[in-house]
Amino acid sequence: MLDALDHLAIGFNAYHLREKAGNYARARERVCAGASGLLVLGELRGEGPTATALADRLEGEAVSAIAGLIRAMEKKEQGRDRRDAGDRK
Repeated sequence: MLDALDHLAIGFNAYHLREKAGNYARARERVCAGASGLLVLGELRGEGPTATALADRLEGEAVSAIAGLIRAMEKKEQGRDRRDAGDRK
């Protein structure tokens, strides 16, 4: 899960939109991997319902928030592409 925070920080401080979006995507992947690990660990320790609730919350809130960051970066990039295309006319 710390990897996810690292990627969020790197993405936040990146200048280029593709680098930002790439780091945000990697952060989302790390959160999903962490949630999966929680589910497995919860089953092994006999704490399945608690682990499931936490994993659901991680995926529902954190992954959705990171997906929103990625969408925002993609919209910015599409806007730049349209402006650049207009400049070439």
